[in-house]
Amino acid sequence: MLARHDVSYEKVLKSADLALVDGIGAVWAGKTFGKLFKGRVHGSDLVEKLSEVVAKEPITVGFLGGKGNVAQLTADCLRSKYPGLNIAFAFEEPPAIASQLACDILFVAFGSPKQEKWIAENLAKIDVRVAIGVGGAFDFISGKVHRAPKFVRSLGLEWLFRLILQPWRIKRQISLIYFCYTCSS
Repeated sequence: MLARHDVSYEKVLKSADLALVDGIGAVWAGKTFGKLFKGRVHGSDLVEKLSEVVAKEPITVGFLGGKGNVAQLTADCLRSKYPGLNIAFAFEEPPAIASQLACDILFVAFGSPKQEKWIAENLAKIDVRVAIGVGGAFDFISGKVHRAPKFVRSLGLEWLFRLILQPWRIKRQISLIYFCYTCSS
């Protein structure tokens, strides 16, 4: 929905090396347009799995984003789960000196579209091999926000669970309904 009204964001999305389906809205849109996806990859699951795998390798990770020290809380949580995890940094905001963002894998949790735009604008300026926009993953991993139970997620109703916990998300949910309506007509 954002890309429909923001040409620069649309260009950023289309230029990504890899785009993964996270929300059920994208799955429904895919069905509407005859594009079936193999599955969904939640940002928090991706951060967890990559952290588990790279903890066994000489690969550094960095955490950027979130509010209220959630990047550091996420880094601490993952370090305790995966003791070999080599964390280069955990910052809420980008530092003034770009060289402080050096790592192999950078997880960026600014939310859409800010994280995707930030990555597109800064990737060439920082010493990072891979940058991944992970949305609210830090909130879930750190325990700041409770994730929907697995059975709720499997039914495609995580959006409803999050709406109940975070009623301010209603505007976003309405835009998804509008998207479905405009695509079907």
